[in-house]
Amino acid sequence: MFIIRLTGGLGNQMFQYSLYVKLKKCGCKVVLFADTNNLKEHNGIELNRLFENISITNNKFLCVYFTMYPYLQRIGWLFAKYRFGLINKAILFKVITFPVWENYQLNDSELVQIRYIFSFPSIADKANLQIRNKIKETNSVSIHIRRGDYIKSPIYRRTHGNVCTSDYYIKSIEYILQHVKKPVFFVFSDDIQWAKDNLSLNDVYYISGNNGLNSYIDMQLMSLCKHNIIANSTFSAWGAILNSNPDKIVIAPRKWINNCFDKTLQKIGYYDWVIIDNRVPIITLRADGMKLSDKYIDYLLKQTHNDYRVVSDTVLNDDRFVFNIAHTEISLINIEMKDIEFEALSDRYWIEKKICDYYEKSK
Repeated sequence: MFIIRLTGGLGNQMFQYSLYVKLKKCGCKVVLFADTNNLKEHNGIELNRLFENISITNNKFLCVYFTMYPYLQRIGWLFAKYRFGLINKAILFKVITFPVWENYQLNDSELVQIRYIFSFPSIADKANLQIRNKIKETNSVSIHIRRGDYIKSPIYRRTHGNVCTSDYYIKSIEYILQHVKKPVFFVFSDDIQWAKDNLSLNDVYYISGNNGLNSYIDMQLMSLCKHNIIANSTFSAWGAILNSNPDKIVIAPRKWINNCFDKTLQKIGYYDWVIIDNRVPIITLRADGMKLSDKYIDYLLKQTHNDYRVVSDTVLNDDRFVFNIAHTEISLINIEMKDIEFEALSDRYWIEKKICDYYEKSK
């Protein structure tokens, strides 16, 4: 039996629910559990509130079960470690939390069913109705730019920040201009000023007023556009998935998170999406008292797409953060950065200079 544990924001919840529908259709025994402890950061359980075809009520037994779940897991690990030859009956169910399942993609019949289930409430306010009408009248292209928590929150910045850069959006827009006649762009963002400063767009509308409990309207409007340029966000991914235009162009980033083992696109993307390679070499080092050779520096600065991965963010006694390379052809090397420099680690050119400066000092 599977338990799908609902966590995260609306986009994550929708992927979890669509997996629930998919597994049930395959004949699997599966139940939903809304983990309220992990739903506070966004708008809580949104599926119940937005979609009249969905009803989620937590089973009291599951509430108790999830309180005990970490301890049951440890029991299971002990059985596995010491090879008792016993079937681990302590873990009664397989718990699935997004995005651990290997494939969230839907076939054509499943897409039809999911689009029916995820039918948004009718748009009522005048401003969004005007945008909706413009979207329907034009060769509309949605552009979703998520900055907000991806920039301001240290946790989200480390995992999702500076992944979809201006370079990614510029390449995506160029592709649209080459393949769509007279496109009209609809930019959805929590940082409209950044979009205006970094993207050169002529026929464009900026949408930014749908916040809080009304934030879903952005997804609704994106799904009505003829084409979509999405961010590394499950929220904008659903805007593209719910788009029923048979001739749609969906442009997505290859890299979704700052992790060398990122497989998000393989799990949620579709074969007909246009993929922009947004991987860039961003690496930090820690020398541990050793001298850095020309070979190390040359190799690191000439990498083509290996991304840095934060393996440890432990604060040392003298307030340094420790980072290291995930995979290179050379042995593991690290560099230590002061706390005040932490936010600058996403800047490729800053890091190049830092590495070169460190190299000069270590000679």
